[in-house]
Amino acid sequence: MDGDDTRDTDDFADDFKTSLKSRKAFQSQLNDQSVPPPVKNLQFVANIVMLIFIALSIIEYSIVKSDLTDIATNFQAVQNRY
Repeated sequence: MDGDDTRDTDDFADDFKTSLKSRKAFQSQLNDQSVPPPVKNLQFVANIVMLIFIALSIIEYSIVKSDLTDIATNFQAVQNRY
């Protein structure tokens, strides 16, 4: 009977140590503030795409403004003609 109690105590101590190690490992993962490499890659690609959209917007704005300026100039020329 005493052997069973010692074995139960040892099993309990082993289980406790294992769960404590698991808890420490889990806690260290929660406290880890580093960003995983795939997320860094995704952020990099998202920034590149955003820069492309901004560049396209600027180009479109300049083309539309140039066209509107040409239209206004032509309209003014037609009005001055009559």
